[in-house]
Amino acid sequence: MPSKTAAPPEIPYSDKSDPINEPAVTKEMAERLHALLSLSGDATLDKTGKLTIANDAVTAAKIKALAVEEGKIKDGAVASRKLKPTVGQIQATGNVTLTNAYQDVTGAKLEITPDVASKLLCVPIFGFEIVEKTLLCQGLLNVDGSDESNAVAEFQAGQVSIGTVSTISVVSLPEPGHKYTIKMRAQKFPNEGVAKALSGATRMMYQLVAS
Repeated sequence: MPSKTAAPPEIPYSDKSDPINEPAVTKEMAERLHALLSLSGDATLDKTGKLTIANDAVTAAKIKALAVEEGKIKDGAVASRKLKPTVGQIQATGNVTLTNAYQDVTGAKLEITPDVASKLLCVPIFGFEIVEKTLLCQGLLNVDGSDESNAVAEFQAGQVSIGTVSTISVVSLPEPGHKYTIKMRAQKFPNEGVAKALSGATRMMYQLVAS
């Protein structure tokens, strides 16, 4: 018989102009309701209409990128022990003899790609050795080819010729998905004399946080 379908669920019913075939309608409804209640796999449906998603069924691959925004997370729902912050440390892998122009410290480089606009909290520590005649050693960070000259660590010559100096730098990473390159760089002043950036003491600790 001709039928119409209502949604959801899809239950057939008869046109007013047609005689009702009750056995056929009842059978169709029973089959479709049985199919709904037999829902299995990642979710189940009970007779009251309650849909239950199985434990561990919602995997990372099933969540749309950037779909879980801050406003959609209940206050207090994420405990600090469940967070996986991006933190780490890089360290120089070789001594560098300095000139009076900034140069990269061997191995002291970080490449990082944030998922959202972020800030990188950095604590660079420079180990310097002044051998002779050098008055000043300086160290800073370089982000994608641009020196961060607003945060310079300085080591001045004195009775102690070996030492460490540090600074704090907050690096803006505004572009999600962009791979940023952060390098530690150093120089001396003046050009006379001999000074080095030391691999054993030159390193940087960092933490990535959302802006």
